Amino acid sequence: MGMFDTIKFPRPIACATCGKLHEDAQTKQFEKMMTNYFVGDIVPTTVIHGVVEENLICDHDSDGEKYSFDQKVYLVIWHGILIDVASSVEDARKKLDSFGFGDLFFLYQSLYKERNDFQAKYSRLRHWIESYREFQQLSKEEQQRIKSEDRKFMDFAYFNLLPHLNKEDPLLSFLEELDGLDLSDKTLLF
Repeated sequence: MGMFDTIKFPRPIACATCGKLHEDAQTKQFEKMMTNYFVGDIVPTTVIHGVVEENLICDHDSDGEKYSFDQKVYLVIWHGILIDVASSVEDARKKLDSFGFGDLFFLYQSLYKERNDFQAKYSRLRHWIESYREFQQLSKEEQQRIKSEDRKFMDFAYFNLLPHLNKEDPLLSFLEELDGLDLSDKTLLF
């Protein structure tokens, strides 16, 4: 089969035969470097502005390895930017014809918010892991003192660990907390 790239759909596309929802499709239209492409990404293709047809591969939830290539999806590319994935060529052309700079602004505003959220979460995670690593290197007595109410001001660096230290998996507990937060519009104060 060789190398390919993956297009992540902005919304699931149902298989016309079995109804199974698909969230992505493989393509050989780009660089074939096993890269994931999302709406808003600049795509390396010879099509600067247009619609690219791709196969939707479905196993129809069968136990065997019977794959169907009988359904098409359409990649909508506007000035080298993947702006949508449509299930019909008509929808793809309509999107391409109606897309403008205002739509691009709203698309990138949303992506910018996602980026800020990711960066804030990554920064908090990195800081938490560094603190946790330092905490693990302390003596058992120092760890118990920090966990107790007899903390000192110099223990301030470990305060963000406290809600998670008594959990079975402190890191997983912190990750679950992070997943529930929207930090895209927050300052990076820890």
